Amino acid sequence: MFAEKDYCDTDNCIALGELGCPIPKYATINIHTKEKEWKMWISLYDAQKWLRQEKNIEANASFDKKDDGWIAFIQRLDYPDLYGTDVLSTVYNTYETALNESIKQAINVLKEE
Repeated sequence: MFAEKDYCDTDNCIALGELGCPIPKYATINIHTKEKEWKMWISLYDAQKWLRQEKNIEANASFDKKDDGWIAFIQRLDYPDLYGTDVLSTVYNTYETALNESIKQAINVLKEE
């Protein structure tokens, strides 16, 4: 079942597609026009897996007890000692929001390379 929170936001989907990530199409039915509409979405899991396997970047989220919220982080797997781990300073209310932000940060790193 499609739950929007389990998918990357539109900007991340477009950027991931531009970077070569395969994006599946999902058909939905417009209840007003009864027309089939195609939406292109990539799940947070699939984006995370593609970044890890194809681009050697771990994009993840972790709960921070001190700040009582979720933090987003990325880490280069090919040269972890050289790059370390980038932790975003913002604290998020949900795991999915933090994960989406870590994917966005990984996209930014890839675009800069």
